[in-house]
Amino acid sequence: KGEREGKAKKDKSRYQKEMADYTPPSDNDEDSDAEKKPKAKRAKKDPNAPKRPMNAYMLYANSIRAEVREENPSLSMGDISKEIGQRYKTISANEKAKLQAKVDAAKEVYKKQMAAYEIA
Repeated sequence: KGEREGKAKKDKSRYQKEMADYTPPSDNDEDSDAEKKPKAKRAKKDPNAPKRPMNAYMLYANSIRAEVREENPSLSMGDISKEIGQRYKTISANEKAKLQAKVDAAKEVYKKQMAAYEIA
């Protein structure tokens, strides 16, 4: 115990000597963090604006999620999403084309809604 107290006293005196000569950096340094540009604030979304349509994968995921949960009740949400992703990769081009047609129709509806929203 006495050995540690002696070391602590020596260290404290060393620290005080160093701090006597210490001068803190000035506020007008060129490389200071204070001169960085503030982050631009994001504009808040209008709650009345029409929502963007879902893409083909999201349409597929929403349609098959209940089935995947039924088949695998022990899977977590992340694992369910991985399973849906695997299934989406294996579906036929014909089925993907059907999903894409739904997406295109939804995009057209969205464009009409957006045009009406921007006028109002």
